[in-house]
Amino acid sequence: MKASQVLDNLRALMSYEELEATARSSGALQRVRRLHPVMMLEALLATVGNSGGRLADALRYLELVHGIKVNRASFYKRLDRTFGGSCTR
Repeated sequence: MKASQVLDNLRALMSYEELEATARSSGALQRVRRLHPVMMLEALLATVGNSGGRLADALRYLELVHGIKVNRASFYKRLDRTFGGSCTR
């Protein structure tokens, strides 16, 4: 299965709004940001096959696809247990 198919399937499972509500309730999201948790998950999944899942590639993906330049330390800090909890149903 291609990465684009995986992303389409994930988008079908949970919308931005549903993921945002889950992220808020788990504490992963406390304020509205330019970088949405779905974008982070998308970047991680889109780069896992091509690059072996390096976080630096996920950051580059965010910049290329969404036009968002994210501070590396900020991105890494967001990838904690609350982020993982917000990605489960």
